[in-house]
Amino acid sequence: MKKCISLLALCGLVSVCAAQNTPATNILDPEDLILPLQKTLKGAPNKLGGDWGGDGEQPISAIDGRIQSKYFNKAASGAGNPGLDTGFFIAPGAGATVVTGLRLATGNDMPDRDPLRITIEGSNAPNAREEKSDIFTLIYEGPTGLENQLERTSWGQPITFANTTAYKSYRVLVTQTRGERVDGVQYSEIQLLGTRTNPNAPRIQYALPALKRTQINDKWADRATISGAVTHSSTSPRSLWYRQPAKLWEEAMPIGNGRLGAMVFGGVADERLQLNEDTLWDGYRIDPNNPKSVQALPQVQRLLFEGKNKEAEKLAAASMMGTPSGVRPYQSLGELWMEFPGQNTATNYRRNLDLNTAITGVSYERDGTTYNREVFSSAPAGVLVSHLTASKSGSINFQATLKRQKDAVCLAHPTNPNAILLRGQIDSKDSAGVQRGLKFAAQVTVVATGGTVSNQNGVLSVTGADSVVIIIDGATSYRGGDPEALCTTRSATAARKSFAALKAEHVADYRKLFGRLTLDIGTSGAEVEALPTPERLARFKAGQTDLGLINTYFQFGRYLLISSSRPGGMP
Repeated sequence: MKKCISLLALCGLVSVCAAQNTPATNILDPEDLILPLQKTLKGAPNKLGGDWGGDGEQPISAIDGRIQSKYFNKAASGAGNPGLDTGFFIAPGAGATVVTGLRLATGNDMPDRDPLRITIEGSNAPNAREEKSDIFTLIYEGPTGLENQLERTSWGQPITFANTTAYKSYRVLVTQTRGERVDGVQYSEIQLLGTRTNPNAPRIQYALPALKRTQINDKWADRATISGAVTHSSTSPRSLWYRQPAKLWEEAMPIGNGRLGAMVFGGVADERLQLNEDTLWDGYRIDPNNPKSVQALPQVQRLLFEGKNKEAEKLAAASMMGTPSGVRPYQSLGELWMEFPGQNTATNYRRNLDLNTAITGVSYERDGTTYNREVFSSAPAGVLVSHLTASKSGSINFQATLKRQKDAVCLAHPTNPNAILLRGQIDSKDSAGVQRGLKFAAQVTVVATGGTVSNQNGVLSVTGADSVVIIIDGATSYRGGDPEALCTTRSATAARKSFAALKAEHVADYRKLFGRLTLDIGTSGAEVEALPTPERLARFKAGQTDLGLINTYFQFGRYLLISSSRPGGMP
């Protein structure tokens, strides 16, 4: 295939004239670097961020290949409708590409939110993804192909346009919606159609340092490169273990004390703990009794006695259900994100969850130093506890902050210089417009041995420590009391204890429940028992017997029940 390529060094562009028989395909992939944009005009500086309906409605949903999900942005821009001048920045892992077309799919509801006109700009600037960057070239401005598509979760007409210049990143902005007055813009999928300048090159793997990331979803990328195959060294036969950090939420290690829980991803350069508190939900106390029920009951009874069951069901559904008929959803408390500078490689990595102690751990080696982390959720102390150690003194360095997609802000703790606080209130108003949402808080406290601790703008920085204990707590106003005061009191009490004491009381408390039952159905042999969990699952799916894995699966169910439900907790 004949191609003409000229490098324009002065402006950093690559001009590509490809033969007409080169097929244009979707160049986007769920692993691409995608960032939300708001209040951004073509040719103007980036303004990162947005306002969406939930964690699952961020930009990644527009390129995840699932038409059932959607990207919904309702950020306001001046006097225009919410959602106008929103969009996303994307750096495809395909590298430099020539985009000559696009295709969009509608969201699951509300046709007025459909984008009808957009702009597409390209850039080769290395800082194109940063806030206030404005080095972009317009390559398309016009319709989206959704003008005549009113069906929900359906593809519009493909749009093609002339372009011969390759770019390494793109910016897509919505300039018009179907409705004149709407609350935002949504689309379930978008494809940029084009060709790669080097189709044989490996895809680029993008990942920002943890504290520079803005999107919260089920995916996580650790920038560290893992090498060296570690063998299983845990003394517990009842454990899950892996040779890589978690990349998806369901791969993370679950811990909990019945009230407070976390999903621990186990990253080397970038660590993530997704936090949960059992009372945080998007609702408030109401009287759900339907006043129409008393009047409707005799009619429903009469219809049932007359054998008119369908009519009775219809009347009961309209008159006897609670008001509202649905239940507002549970919400995540927030996220603890940690960034470890210089930890871009690791060997002999191991991540495990010991079911006998309810402790998840990470260990790895780098430059002759062995690093270890332990994390557990203590029912006696009522907090999450993490312990970071290294075989070489002064080797613990990290930054940490608390994140939440909406309704909260992270700031330095007002009275503890070694703590940060996530302060928030769920945005939930009643019919009169009165704010009724739960207030909530999360607190992270560090107790460092050696080194220094600094605290600025909601970011804790630990430098040159020998070891660090991290105390994590969360609370809401659901049961009464001030969430911030509750976190401060529990965290201070836990911080006065040594890590050894916190660990010992946690294990003793957990073992009282977990140790009540043992199951002996035989073993799978030392060779099989030494395999990491994913390999054992693959063997089992292929039809090979693994009695030890069955035992672990049974005990894992018990572990989850103990970790998620304790006396006094939510039903």
